[in-house]
Amino acid sequence: MEAKKIVIQKLVIVIFSVMILLPFINSNLELVAEIPANENREKASRPVYQKSELEKYFKEYDAYYADNFGFRNSLIRFLDRFEFFNLHTSAVPSEVIIGNNNWFYETKSIANYKGANLFTSEELQTIKKEIEKRTKWSAMRGMKYYVAIVPNKMNVYPEFLPYQLVKVSPKTRYDQLMSLNNPPYINIIDVRSNILAHKKDGVELYQRTDDHWNDLGAYYGYEAIANSIKKDYADLYIANINDFTREYESRLGSQAKILNVEDKFPEKFLALKRKGDSGAYDGPLRDYKRPAQIADWDFQVVRINDRQPKRKCFFIRDSFTLLMMKYFEESFHECVFIHDEWKYRMREDLLVKEKPDLSVNIILETEVHKLLTNQFEGDITLPIEKNITLKADNGKYVCAEQSKELVATKDNASAWETFNLIWRTKNTVNLMAYTNQFLSAEIDGSKQIMANREAPSDWEAFTIIQIDANTIILKAFNNKFVKLQGDKLFATADSKEQATRFTITYVN
Repeated sequence: MEAKKIVIQKLVIVIFSVMILLPFINSNLELVAEIPANENREKASRPVYQKSELEKYFKEYDAYYADNFGFRNSLIRFLDRFEFFNLHTSAVPSEVIIGNNNWFYETKSIANYKGANLFTSEELQTIKKEIEKRTKWSAMRGMKYYVAIVPNKMNVYPEFLPYQLVKVSPKTRYDQLMSLNNPPYINIIDVRSNILAHKKDGVELYQRTDDHWNDLGAYYGYEAIANSIKKDYADLYIANINDFTREYESRLGSQAKILNVEDKFPEKFLALKRKGDSGAYDGPLRDYKRPAQIADWDFQVVRINDRQPKRKCFFIRDSFTLLMMKYFEESFHECVFIHDEWKYRMREDLLVKEKPDLSVNIILETEVHKLLTNQFEGDITLPIEKNITLKADNGKYVCAEQSKELVATKDNASAWETFNLIWRTKNTVNLMAYTNQFLSAEIDGSKQIMANREAPSDWEAFTIIQIDANTIILKAFNNKFVKLQGDKLFATADSKEQATRFTITYVN
């Protein structure tokens, strides 16, 4: 009997040891293939061992192992499913809540739905002034500016929410923002009204297992925006719903993936397919700097449609705009879509380059507070930017060469000798070359002036010192004056007397 007890004890020890060691063994030898992870983040990578930084190495290895131990994804899936099917709860309540009839909702939308996060009167006034500044800055440059608010899924389909979610106010941030609408000074487009009107048609407009709308919901969102813009552009073509066929596709919703039940609840996605050729095609991509967390394909999209009048629309967007692109490209000659990594800034730095006829900032209801935190950076009291030419005191025009060097070698001024002068303050400017790159004094020992910067910052600032009505000298950010050395420009002169004088001519 005693021997049998010892055998059982040893067997338990062996089984326990195998259970402990098996994940470690599998993570190194990959004896059993791991299922893919559903986490929307990069896992920690294996650190490089350095004897001199042992503490750092052990911390990084701990994070790496926590992300990569054997059977990790399988264990997470098992636990997530156990909670869902047996306890009827969300394994990730901070991200997803489970509604009725297998409708899943994004947790961060709760406060907006309940009206528990209303803007204060001061915050609302700040947003009002923010949009007014954006609108005025645009109008000074012949552009129209619009803000379009996309409603949260919760506020479109509240009937499937858990009964525990109770509104604390009949008003929401969406309602507060719409109360500011005051064309032409503030153009806020109400997308929600059109969505709710067509919800009554009886066809679902949002996905059950994802927080986004489907193609039909996206169409009605587009329709609301296009109809509002058409009030200012009477000839705007609006794509007709009858030009598209409806098909259902099986997809995997992002919230179902988070809960690890995507295979049990595939999304019946309503897709709209165009019956004929749209005439739209891909336009040239810009060399704008892409945010690290946004993929190349997602950062910028340019679409051209030669069937439409020469009108360009610039969009600041997020993922909700993605499904509207195929409709917007029917309405404009050129559409430029930029993902602003959920900041929803105006991006006046890009608008100066693009010079569109209108700009539309499409913001999800949950994100409207970004209008408080990411405000307009320009100064509407400054003169608008102008195209200029600069002729140096050697009688030659300044040109930005393909090498990005600034040289004064041209007898005549054309496109490559034209610069866009953009005021930063009443005394300082940025100069943008024909290549859409900003001029800067190099920070190396040479201090050569180059046209090689994607965006303007302090080092791209120049102080204009007026000598007479048509003559200026330039001081760079390093406090040195710009001068010719041979036929190239450098920021190396110590005094105004040593600086090169430029004849400035305004082209427009």
